[in-house]
Amino acid sequence: MREKNIIDYSNAKQCGYYIFGAIIAYIAFERFAQIVFGVSINIVGVLVTKGFDFAELIKVFRPGLFAATVVPNAVQNFMSQLFAVGLVLLLSFRLLGLNFSVFFVKEEKSKLDRIFSVFFVAGVSMLGNVLGKLIEKGLNLNVQHIEMPKDSALAAIFFAVTVLLITPIFEELLFRGIILRLLRPYGAVAAVFITSLVFAFRHIIFAQTLQALFFSIAVSYLVYKFNDLSTAIYAHIFVNLFSFAATLLLRGLPENIYNVVAIAGYIVMGILSVGSGIILFKRSKTRKVPKVRLVFDAKTARDMLLNPVAIAFYAIVIFDWVMVFAK
Repeated sequence: MREKNIIDYSNAKQCGYYIFGAIIAYIAFERFAQIVFGVSINIVGVLVTKGFDFAELIKVFRPGLFAATVVPNAVQNFMSQLFAVGLVLLLSFRLLGLNFSVFFVKEEKSKLDRIFSVFFVAGVSMLGNVLGKLIEKGLNLNVQHIEMPKDSALAAIFFAVTVLLITPIFEELLFRGIILRLLRPYGAVAAVFITSLVFAFRHIIFAQTLQALFFSIAVSYLVYKFNDLSTAIYAHIFVNLFSFAATLLLRGLPENIYNVVAIAGYIVMGILSVGSGIILFKRSKTRKVPKVRLVFDAKTARDMLLNPVAIAFYAIVIFDWVMVFAK
């Protein structure tokens, strides 16, 4: 099945409408689903565990994180992510006329190259995380980081599935599979940096924002250069798995031991990343870079990045950041 380009790639404003519209749609669908699933699941949970207790049922409708949380928030988040993922991808496929197979073009890339790519991206991502935490500490920012649930095994399982599978696969399909694909004709600089900035600003915790920016620059360039989305998914899963495992294994250790182990881990990953990066750089010289068919000038940037939909996205990001730092 051939790809049908419903969106005109040469129309910068149209590309901008789709790029920012897709992300706003994802945010809206996810938050809508959180409310719907949060209320409905907890109503069922109250009825099953406590019967028709009117006082408990009323708590379900309280604003915020649903005070009657019989079903863990991690389960609600898992279901809302699936809903938002499915809907945005379905709409994107219909709008762009894409066949799922176009995301996974068979490339002559060895398993060793994939491993090098994963280590390279993981090291760059870690560098962003370290810098973000240092800045947080230097500015004395009191930011609450997302942690794995401790109160329920069910919540921990759903949290792990969301972080290690649902989020990496969806974000790579959307950001590197679709958005980067739209921007490829404008050249590497525009494609990689616009994709990465939009991806980073979706992460509203400062250290995570910087980590997401570094991660996205590395993985977006590899996808642009090698046209291999599957490696991007593996790298994303590995980065999340590394953070998840480190948090799980190092939890409860004394601060001095934790720091020693963390620094040793960063050094080892740094060495692997630098070595992998050098090898990939040498091998990338033989790759044919996609031809730049469209000029990314000031007018193109203005049409793509300062249209009404883009401004609406910036407003949402600013609001989310204000709410985080106001807590």
